[in-house]
Formats: sequence, structure tokens, C-alpha cells
Amino acid sequence: MNSITRSYERAFRFSEVKYNQCDFSHITNRRSGLIYTVSLFHEIILKLITFIRSIPEFELLNEQDRFIIVKYNSPIVIYMYFCLHYNRQKNLVLISDAETEEHAMACQQLSFYCFGVEIELLSVELYRSIKELTNDDPIILQLILVILIFTKSVSAEDIVENEQPIVMSSKQVYEAQSIYADLLFRYMIEKYSTYDQAALRYSKLIQKIFQMQLLARAYQEYLREQLADTRDDELNPITKSILRIN
Repeated sequence: MNSITRSYERAFRFSEVKYNQCDFSHITNRRSGLIYTVSLFHEIILKLITFIRSIPEFELLNEQDRFIIVKYNSPIVIYMYFCLHYNRQKNLVLISDAETEEHAMACQQLSFYCFGVEIELLSVELYRSIKELTNDDPIILQLILVILIFTKSVSAEDIVENEQPIVMSSKQVYEAQSIYADLLFRYMIEKYSTYDQAALRYSKLIQKIFQMQLLARAYQEYLREQLADTRDDELNPITKSILRIN
């Protein structure tokens, strides 16, 4: 468990991006606002990949399976990353030490404009409920990040639409996920003192993950509809591939 925390801190220790209000000067409509919002994901994706590659069980998978689970599970992992960095007191997602509150507030307003008030309020409500349920414990959320990484398919629609290839080493992926799910539950038993309390919170967390899955899917479909025609000079190809925009 300590190794997960250390790996996360190393991966996200420094930010190469400097955020300021001038970044918004070129935003003239919803499309340019979406492009700017998604461009912020690029550094997050690279740091998440660095974090994922520090997990021993991930590195033991074959190259194809590593590619599949990163590409198809990254959207919900990014969503959980935002939840991890949601500040209940300030009601803001502060994605980096380099980000000011003013920039975070401007990004929040931009998201309301680009994605719509309804889905953004649902996201904030979900972030807040997960933070309350976990007592704002980053270890729990970091472990959930790892569990989500090893999910063979976080979306039933991917299976129905045949979007997600089947991993070759499905048993190995399942066993890796089980290791961290068991670690999370044992940590919660220790944290909340009784098995019953831990089990209740654990089951509620699973419900929240299902809600997150639906919201992540809704965001992804909206981005695909709005930005399918973006050029590589407008959005980084890696970001487009991970979010399945192209």
C-alpha cells in the first residue's frame, strides 16, 4: 500500500504545465472551449501512464494487454483522478500544485458552458459523495485507481458494440485486480474498525463506481460527437486515442 502512495506521488510530483488566465483568451465558442479542456488531459494521461507502469502486476502483462487496458480504462481512471483532486471546502478540482484557484474556477465555469450544467452538477455531487464516503482518504482513492486500471471492461456497451478487444491473459488481469480489491477492503476494515462498517462503505463505493462509469461514458460520447473532426495539430493524437475521439 505504501508503494502505491509513493508511486503516485512520484508520478504526479511535478507539473510541466503552468496555468494562467491568458490560456482562455483564444476561446471563442463551445468547440474551442472543449479543445482547450481536453488539451489539459494530455499531461494527466502521461502521468497516469507513468503511475500505471510502476505497478508490478501491470508490467507482468504482455504488451497487447497493457495497451488494451490503458486505452479502454483510462477515461474512467481520469474521472477518478479528478475525484481524487476535488476539494470539498473550495468546491473545485485542483489538478496540480501549479494550478491557481482562479484558473480552477475558470475551468469549472468553462466546463459548465461546454458540457452543460446538468452533467457537471452530477459530477460535482458524485465527487463530493465519494469524498464523504471515504473521509477524504487519498489512499482509498489511489487503490480504486489501480482497481479500475485492471478492469477488463468498465463499460457493457464496449462489449455489445465490440469496441474493446478481449485481453489475452484475462485470468492474470483478474488476479491483479483481485489483489488490490482485497487490499482496499482490508485497509477499510482497519480504518473503520469493524467488518460491517467496512463492508457497508465498500458496497456503497461500488455503487458510486457504477454511477461514475455512466457519467464517464456520457462525457466520452459527447466529446466524440463534438470533436471527431479535430486535426492532430488541434489535439494531441495520444489524447484523442485514449479518449477515443477519433
